[in-house]
Amino acid sequence: MQRRIIANKETNAEQILRKTVPNSAHSKYSIIMNSENHPRLNAINNILAHRKKLWVTGTIDDVKMGDYFMYCKEYKSKKVLQYGMRDPNIYDFLDEQTRWGWSCGLEMPIHIEANGKHFLFGDNHNLALPFVAEMINTGITKIESTMVHIDAHSDHDKNKDFNIGLYLKLTKNEKLQYVYRKAAIGSWIQPLLNQGYINNEIYRFFNSYDNLANYKDVHYNITDIDIDVLAELLFVNNMDIESAAVAKKVSEIIDIASHSKIVMLFTSPCYINQKHAIQLGKKIFNGILEKSQ
Repeated sequence: MQRRIIANKETNAEQILRKTVPNSAHSKYSIIMNSENHPRLNAINNILAHRKKLWVTGTIDDVKMGDYFMYCKEYKSKKVLQYGMRDPNIYDFLDEQTRWGWSCGLEMPIHIEANGKHFLFGDNHNLALPFVAEMINTGITKIESTMVHIDAHSDHDKNKDFNIGLYLKLTKNEKLQYVYRKAAIGSWIQPLLNQGYINNEIYRFFNSYDNLANYKDVHYNITDIDIDVLAELLFVNNMDIESAAVAKKVSEIIDIASHSKIVMLFTSPCYINQKHAIQLGKKIFNGILEKSQ
């Protein structure tokens, strides 16, 4: 039996994704074909096979689409996807046998220093946990920092497994393994709150329906942005990233983030089209730099 790929022609993985994948398992897809593991475990193993570090230092020009699958999500249909994210191009690969959708993320997450700020441009949101811990541990920002979290999801699931003190003592390779084994995209905030790294009283969560303009003059040490907060807005505006509605929300996000020393941007594979996410993330990044000059 063969599995059909629904190609997202807008990604750098286009040439790979146009193919029909044989059961002989092309190397790019062998991780998906491993039926012994849960698909999420396969996705983690695929990340660990392609990455040796959590992130690398670079510039905004180094933020590029990757060509390997790194996240998967069970889907209900091709037209109406979970969580209201109804863009059929969110997934790069729909496995019609197992009903799981797969997406590529970034080639590598990039740590950027610019205008006195530290940016992390990443894909899976669990990277926010180690990045905040590292920024505090190295004195870039203070312990009990204030943080605003702009996202379509709260990411507030319980997590009693991630020990930040232990994490900080590990080698780079051990840190990579620890983060992907102990922190999920929906459970990265609780360790920072419970272990005193961010201030529970001033942490805030906003989604795409909040009026962010009300908070443009509030200063937070850390701004965390999941670009999937714009996914539904994109859908209702025909995927036009230049639409007035999308531009307004992007401007509100820039106003808040421009006050922060630490800014994190995440493209969230399987929750928003990755080409759109990268374009929007770069717009936000450039807007923050312009505003903070």
